Parts: sequence; structure tokens; C-alpha cells
Amino acid sequence: MEVERLTNNVINKAVSKEMTSKNYGKLYVYDSETKNISYDTVKINIMKNEITEQVQNILINLDNGNIDEYFVSKRIYSGRFNNVKNGIICDISVNSIRGLTAFSNVGPTIPIKLLFNGQIDSDIDVCVKEYGINNIMIEIYLIMEIKEQIIMPLTSKRKIITIRTPISIDIVKGDIPEYYQKLFR
Repeated sequence: MEVERLTNNVINKAVSKEMTSKNYGKLYVYDSETKNISYDTVKINIMKNEITEQVQNILINLDNGNIDEYFVSKRIYSGRFNNVKNGIICDISVNSIRGLTAFSNVGPTIPIKLLFNGQIDSDIDVCVKEYGINNIMIEIYLIMEIKEQIIMPLTSKRKIITIRTPISIDIVKGDIPEYYQKLFR
């Protein structure tokens, strides 16, 4: 859960940093005459690649133990987590690994290294929904799938984390239908 939470924080930070540091303008163009929406795929792909590169760099820094500038919980600095110069190590109870949740806080612990340098796949999802009378809501989401690995002394476990973050949500107002205009004259 800690790996997933850290990854979610990293992605949110990268998206916020990219969206505030550069002005991409509208990611789509709405033609009110033809009622067509065309997306600026060049801008969208540049933004997607910039965010993906930032996430990769942050995850590499986490792997190297450089976590000072990132939003991480205080548990990383104390308790069962150790910040070492080559990454983050978590002490997990042997009973917790065996699935004995009632005794998860009792007994000896073993170190588990959290690796964040897994494969990153990113994609864009566009949703267009009706909104009110003759309006549409255009939502553009960045979907990132990160495959990470948790290394234990005798085994390792891969974790796939999928995060869907909005990068643009806009409402496009359409024309008021003529039969509504006649009602209010």
C-alpha cells in the first residue's frame, strides 16, 4: 500500500508541476458552426511525454534514496521504514507476509526493499458527456500504468498500479435550440 500511495503522490506532483509550469492552452478546438471537436494531438502528446519523463525521473530518485523533496509520509522517516542511500527499505513482520493479519505487528521483521524503477505506460483518455441543455463536458485524462517490484529475501512481487488523473475538464456551451427561444419571447 505504501508503494501505491507514494506512486500516486509522485504522479500527482508531476502532473501539477507540468500543468502549472507550462501553458498548453486549449487541448481541443470546438467549431460552433459544424459542431465538431478536434483535439490538438501534438500538444497532448508533448504533455504526456513530459509528465511521463518527470515521473520516471522522480521514481529513479526514489530508488536512489533521494526522497527529501518529494511528498512522502512521516512514516518513511521513522518506524518501519528506513531511508537508505540506495532506496527505501521497509521492515515487515514475518507473520504479515505469511498472511496472519491478527499477528502482523508481533514477531520478527525482515527488510523489504521498495523498487520504483518499473515500466511506465501512459495513455490519454477523452470523455465527452452531455451536460445540461445543449452543453457538453470534455474531460481529458492521463492514464499511467506503473509496474513496480517489491523485493523480499526469498521472493519478489510485481505490483501494477494504474492511476487516472484529469488534465483538462471543460464545458462547451452549445446554441440554445430555437424552440426554447420561442417559449421565452
